[in-house]
Amino acid sequence: MTNNIDVIKTEDGSNSLYLKDLDESYHSIHGAIQESNHVFIKNGLNYFLDWHNPTKIHILEYGFGTGLNALLTELNCPSHLNINYSSIDNYPLPENITSNLNYHERLGKREVYEAINNAAWNNSVKIRDNFNLLKIESDFRDYKPSAIFDIIYFDAFSPSKQPELWTIDVLQ
Repeated sequence: MTNNIDVIKTEDGSNSLYLKDLDESYHSIHGAIQESNHVFIKNGLNYFLDWHNPTKIHILEYGFGTGLNALLTELNCPSHLNINYSSIDNYPLPENITSNLNYHERLGKREVYEAINNAAWNNSVKIRDNFNLLKIESDFRDYKPSAIFDIIYFDAFSPSKQPELWTIDVLQ
């Protein structure tokens, strides 16, 4: 699979990946960091925090991919907030791919990005005192949650590329 992935530069200067087999990029070509900040941080995490005053939240992400959403969530996590971040991916990217992305250069958090991407799959890892990460290697359709989640980051490829993940049954 890794032979079919190219690192590309998006318009905001951040890298993304282009998956040749699907003819699909992992992020918007207009900006990987910009897209993730808009969709998942502004309209996910920050929206939830604006309406609630939690001390703890549970986030479920479908599509760990490059780890960018986890990194941005960790960077935007207020110090008083405990986050349990679970992410599911059926096809985890190898370190030789994620290490070629420039998120840590653009955001200045190499150690955090490496900790997130190098965290073992299927084991909970404390990234920092108030941010726990659980990466789950599984098909989303087979996943049976054992917790209630406050926020869901649904980061699958587009419906035209993975229609089986955009059905009413899956989304419910």
